[in-house]
Amino acid sequence: MHLILVADIHLADSPAESFGVDTHANFDRVLGQIKTHNPDHVVMMGDYSLKAPRRQDVQLAFDKLNEVGVTHSFIAGNHDQSIDIAELHAESAIIGGECYYKKDLGDRLAIFLDTAKGEMSDTQLSWLRQELAKTNQEVLVFMHHPPLAMGVPFMDNNHSFRDPAGKVFEILFSNSTPINVFSGHYHTARSTQVGIHSVHICPSTYFQLAPNKEEFAVSHAMPGLRHVHLLEGQVRTWIEFLPSRK
Repeated sequence: MHLILVADIHLADSPAESFGVDTHANFDRVLGQIKTHNPDHVVMMGDYSLKAPRRQDVQLAFDKLNEVGVTHSFIAGNHDQSIDIAELHAESAIIGGECYYKKDLGDRLAIFLDTAKGEMSDTQLSWLRQELAKTNQEVLVFMHHPPLAMGVPFMDNNHSFRDPAGKVFEILFSNSTPINVFSGHYHTARSTQVGIHSVHICPSTYFQLAPNKEEFAVSHAMPGLRHVHLLEGQVRTWIEFLPSRK
């Protein structure tokens, strides 16, 4: 099964609002690549709006993926309202203000979490623990924020996921079967291993941060996407960047 993950599209009304980057054009280019690759499923990893959450941005992304004709799943990021995801995405629902759900992708259980507030409620954590306890198979987890520091100083120090008691870390990474976590939010591509478990960050379609800088710095504005191939006994993943147009 071939998945494509798309993160942090940050749709703006004009390039003047987004440092000269045409975020709509970038998203359209990524949609073109999706058509070319014809994946089995697309996961939208959150942050549909440039700044404040706008339902119209979620709606546009939803409509365009329907036009492409590929099945898709949506999660919320910190620039989104969870209720907008739930109301547009029939398989998800609001639970205590959060939108989280599960489904099968191929022969894997896939869990879609809500970190729009930069943290997770105890109710969502309890649900996650229960769902992971039900299976002894490899699991895919999709969440906007990576659940641990990823060696990207600006984001780790200023915009990281809040898990002060380490509850999320313990739930995800104490399992005896592999958990593959896929995130967005950091505007760069990074991976890390935690024992038998892994965390992979998706690049943005807006811009990529310089990953080793303590201060905010942009590396480049080539839109990126993450491919995931689910094979028997393997999860293969790699990044594709679309070169800047001349």
